[in-house]
Amino acid sequence: MASTQMKCNNNDNDLVELNAFCNRLNNNLKIENANSTRDYEEAIAESWEIFSKLNSITDGATISTALKNTEYIEKMINEIEIVWVRSFKDHNVSRQYLLNSIWGHNNRDLARHFELIFKLNVNFISNNMNSNKILHILNIAIEALDTNPNSTEFLPVELHTLLKKNGSNLVCLEFITLLLKNDKILKKLKFQDVEFLVPILAKNFVDLSNISITTSSSTLYFQEIYKNKGNAFIIMIFSELKRLDEHGLELKFIDYINSLIVEVEEQIDNGGKSFDIILTCLIDLYPIMTRICSSIFLSSNFQKILIASATNTANNNNIKNIFKLLSVACIDESVRVFIAENYLDVLIKCLQIANLKLFCAAVLVKIWNFTKLVNEHNVNLTDLTQIFIEEILSYDMDHQDVVIVGTTSFYPELKKTESVINQKVTAEKQELSLAIESLSYLSLKKQVGHIIRQNGDLCLKFFDIFRNDDYSSETYGLLSIICNSIEPPTDNEKEHKDLGNLVGTLAAKGEESSMDTEETNENIHDFVEDYILDLGVINYIIAHFSKFSLGSKELIGKLFYYVCKHDREFISDLDKTGDILISIIREKIAVAGSSSLRSVIANDPPSLRALRLILMFNDPAKVFYNHEKDILEATVLFMESLPSPDSDNDQGIKTYENLIALSNLASTSNKKLVKIITSGGNTTKYWDKIENLLIDSNHMIQRSALELVVNIMATDIESTAKFFNYDNPKSLKNYKLLVDFFQLKDVKSQEAVASIFCNVAHIPFISSYFIHDKKLISNLLCILKEQRKDEELVYRVLFLIKTLLEEHLVSDNEETFVGITDNLQNKLAFKKLVESYKKKSNSSNSDAIVQECNDILKYI
Repeated sequence: MASTQMKCNNNDNDLVELNAFCNRLNNNLKIENANSTRDYEEAIAESWEIFSKLNSITDGATISTALKNTEYIEKMINEIEIVWVRSFKDHNVSRQYLLNSIWGHNNRDLARHFELIFKLNVNFISNNMNSNKILHILNIAIEALDTNPNSTEFLPVELHTLLKKNGSNLVCLEFITLLLKNDKILKKLKFQDVEFLVPILAKNFVDLSNISITTSSSTLYFQEIYKNKGNAFIIMIFSELKRLDEHGLELKFIDYINSLIVEVEEQIDNGGKSFDIILTCLIDLYPIMTRICSSIFLSSNFQKILIASATNTANNNNIKNIFKLLSVACIDESVRVFIAENYLDVLIKCLQIANLKLFCAAVLVKIWNFTKLVNEHNVNLTDLTQIFIEEILSYDMDHQDVVIVGTTSFYPELKKTESVINQKVTAEKQELSLAIESLSYLSLKKQVGHIIRQNGDLCLKFFDIFRNDDYSSETYGLLSIICNSIEPPTDNEKEHKDLGNLVGTLAAKGEESSMDTEETNENIHDFVEDYILDLGVINYIIAHFSKFSLGSKELIGKLFYYVCKHDREFISDLDKTGDILISIIREKIAVAGSSSLRSVIANDPPSLRALRLILMFNDPAKVFYNHEKDILEATVLFMESLPSPDSDNDQGIKTYENLIALSNLASTSNKKLVKIITSGGNTTKYWDKIENLLIDSNHMIQRSALELVVNIMATDIESTAKFFNYDNPKSLKNYKLLVDFFQLKDVKSQEAVASIFCNVAHIPFISSYFIHDKKLISNLLCILKEQRKDEELVYRVLFLIKTLLEEHLVSDNEETFVGITDNLQNKLAFKKLVESYKKKSNSSNSDAIVQECNDILKYI
């Protein structure tokens, strides 16, 4: 362990003492002495003393004091983390000692130890310090709970105590989340043990909204993060309670909300707090407890207090929250219909109120009944769209009078960028978020997409917000709007299945009979070029990709796919995105769970489609920066995407694109890649797919399968056994198919077959079979006689014949080359070829063909 050196003033006695503790840790912890745990025991004992000392320093510290000592404090935490992690991982004896030290002699000791960790974490969070180290320690402490035989008895009591003491404390909420997400701990609990969490956490939604961390105005943004994270933790806790016992949660939650409704009805609601709790709970929990929340929303008692509150209150924020609830409740079809039937007139009237129209418009969008809006209320899509556009354009990007330090969360889905934030958090940010969310819904309408693309100021504003956002919901909403606005008009399911549309699909721009569609294509094309490519959005995404949420990453995959579809030339701008697309697919597979690869492949996500298109037209080494792992993963994905021999190949374009992408991947001469195709997973399932596609009725699929085989054989000589092992009946059957393929009508397929034979003609035991195969020789001569105009094919056939002559006539004069040397007319045929190609001055292959013919004539 590296020694921790700290420079302290003489008056900083606590820090001097802490430094002494750490020096003793460094001296005592001898990790190499694996047979003794004494060093671990002493270091663990010291760690508890350090916890106490750190808390004495951070207790009640102001921002300035805490930041002044941050370096010292974080070094101490780093020391404890190293001690705990090494003790936990090095061997079973040290691990058990650490767990025992956390348990103590009884539950009182255990509670005291957790309180020490909590208190320090609280001080870290409150003073804007990086708390990842302490959270790491907290996770080890949770492991101690998991292995403690008394944890079932301890947990409910301790959780109750923690909530009573800490209430809305972020660390407390995070700890409960960590506990309940631990499957082993969750299985030990019954809902009755933790049902007390429901009313406490429900109340915390409101408490977090009113939280004040410090008196410093410079923490405004941090308080917003604190509130958002706190709400997120509470939502996650409710989600885990639902997983534990959904029926028990339903009974407890409805009972609690009904008690609050009674308080409101009987006017014993303390300053409207009971109604606030009901409203906030329903808004935040609707997405994860839809059925339960809908039953409350539709109840007559709740509707009475909702209407009464909306009618009697003069509080705009309260009315806005009511509209927020109406908006989120539309997630349920039955509730959406109810709102449309009972609230539509009120919503239309409120559209005329300046500070409410945004919230009303958001609900009207969620109702999604635009025919009724136009016919009965004269409100159209353009009217609603303009409300959201005005809100976005009015957002001030120059609010930079606040500078505070950001934080990170232990959970990837809640992670915030650790940086200096220069942005004032006000209600404007929330209204911006609502406008973006609503516009993302509306942008599903082609008419709205056109309005968005035509508004240059709005497009520039989008990308200003995109580059200055903290990768939150606004980023997701903006990506949704952009993707919806550039979705190719021809991007439908039929196109992916119908290979007859292939030419149009791969063309620079699709041609449609409708003039409107042509204008739309051109309009979208210009938008992509001007606002996505020229403004550097792709490069920005590449540089900051790791910071995006999983949902945003999936939209990035869709964005890349749509860009590829609009113009083949755009694909070159995406030539460095291979690792990003593989990462998106990898995460999607991980989320899908069991049978995940098969289900993801079956859905053919946009990220996979984009990867196919990019690899069809770019060098794989450039696309993946020569990262072999990504290249091999892509190979598996494309092989899995190919149809099995026993299935109907009803997705022609998808199959064709997969084969072309695989062919380009195989051109990298990677033998591991070839092994995956020919014997992936020690089975022949992948190769069986290739063999089946070699005889596909569609000549383009057949051709691309043959071209893939060419690259496979050029990379790995062992793969020739698939066709040229004459002792194997299946291989011999494949060989005879190849010979027949010389008679295919598709010239490109013939060229691929000729290349396969050329690649192996120098191998004696293979080519010796060729010279006695009358059908093969006949097919070759037929091409020379009847397809003289197909220069590339003629050249490959001549190269094959010359190679066979060199291999056998030169080495063995008694060998007879059937069909060539015995037929003097062939000599005349070769001479005619020479004369014919000497006259073709504009032919790029004429000299090479003439040379090959002259070389052959020397032998015959």
